[in-house]
Amino acid sequence: MDVIVLIHDLEWTEKKIYEILRREGYAVEYADIRDISSGEILTKNPKLVLNRVYASVANRDYLILEKNINLLSELCNAGISVINSYAATLSDYSKYHAYLLMAASGIPTPNTILVDADSALTEIIHLLGGCPIIVKRDTGGRGVDLKKCSSLTEVSHAIEVIRSSNDYKGKIILQEFIESSRAYDYRVCVVGNCLAYAHGRTLIPTDDGRAWLASASLGSKNIPIKEVPDQLKDIALATSKALQADLNTLDVIETKAGFLVIENNLTPQLSEEWEQQLGFSPTENFVRLLIDSSLRRLV
Repeated sequence: MDVIVLIHDLEWTEKKIYEILRREGYAVEYADIRDISSGEILTKNPKLVLNRVYASVANRDYLILEKNINLLSELCNAGISVINSYAATLSDYSKYHAYLLMAASGIPTPNTILVDADSALTEIIHLLGGCPIIVKRDTGGRGVDLKKCSSLTEVSHAIEVIRSSNDYKGKIILQEFIESSRAYDYRVCVVGNCLAYAHGRTLIPTDDGRAWLASASLGSKNIPIKEVPDQLKDIALATSKALQADLNTLDVIETKAGFLVIENNLTPQLSEEWEQQLGFSPTENFVRLLIDSSLRRLV
């Protein structure tokens, strides 16, 4: 067995990855994290495990992430090559963990604070420079329970919405709001030390009517960019190195002071519609780089 693609839901990207690998002559099969153990994977003796159990699963099945983290740790300890590894996946499943690694490496990113039941919200808001403040799940994605808050009351309510969720049992973060100087953000994909692709995403408004959020799930459109600025590429590569990520897709805004990393997505999700909007296949780009950087070395 060449590659096991570890999945939760079988979405478009996973099907596309499978198709590309099979087309390139590799023996590939899926393994559902809900039904597989590390021992069962080890008996198949794969050259590579591609982890596709993405952070957005927390929106529907939060507890399965703990099983996946433990499984990845067991595979890595057994000497199996995993993309992304246990250490890297910690940053995929915790925005706060990723923030700490970026901050320690001097990578520009919004100040972020983890909150719990005893947190003094007034003090935290002050430390983050005052409202507006971003409230969001520490684990998750696709804009679920993401809120831009303009007052202490709104912050408290946004936190309560997350805490009362039946599907999510993870932590909550508050993040400094920093405005983009452009009407779009950048999505930049890095594989190892190489840039796989980059494009823009239009910013969309939320409750206050001002466009600030980029989210394809909530209506952002993907736009091609002619050239990737050197500073943006350097920040993307440095961020992925800090997170020990073999594959990472970053959300980056441009401000008057330069580029700023908002989030990391180590299991990027794409779609056929995205490819049509961009005029190229991001999935082809990152899978081919994974083949060049990992599979050809292992097989």
